[in-house]
Amino acid sequence: MTVTEHDLVHAVLELSTYVSDLPSKEEAGAVKDEALKIFSEWIAQQNPSQEEGLALFNSLTAKGRIKDAGDRGFQRYMHRDRS
Repeated sequence: MTVTEHDLVHAVLELSTYVSDLPSKEEAGAVKDEALKIFSEWIAQQNPSQEEGLALFNSLTAKGRIKDAGDRGFQRYMHRDRS
């Protein structure tokens, strides 16, 4: 599988939400702010039209591989707790 810049930006954004659950609120806020900055800068570098920019934003904020993996892990966790 080829990993694109889009995949990497999407992963950074998704990972920032998981990291925000672990450290202090201040650390989580700083990490999330930086991820959003990278996200915004990457979109701007693409020099998209307004419509293309919106499509990029929507594609990056949609559920992706990291969230899917987290959901699978959560389901295993819930199943383990019930056993």
